Amino acid sequence: MVKIIGNIGENIDKNPGYIELCVPDTSFELNVLLFASLKERVGKNQVKVQVTEETNVSTFLQNLFVQYPELKPFSHNLLISINQTYASPGQIIHPDDEIALFPPVSGG
Repeated sequence: MVKIIGNIGENIDKNPGYIELCVPDTSFELNVLLFASLKERVGKNQVKVQVTEETNVSTFLQNLFVQYPELKPFSHNLLISINQTYASPGQIIHPDDEIALFPPVSGG
């Protein structure tokens, strides 16, 4: 029988038939800056998005749209920067990265 618990050694003496496994939580929260119409749509200039370790831009965006469905209409033309550089869909996002989202821009 396998029992997953939070602290190593917690139940060994009480339940010698159990094997303990520690499963670390690999998720983290990203602070995401919003600009222009994205900020207006959500009503604030920054949001937090829960992601898992080794998240790339594509997976991050999927999580974003689940957690903030009001941003889904921007899904096909959203610009994302990581640490002030435009990012590609496969780029990995780390916990300390600065993420910023921009709607499409035009001008003359």
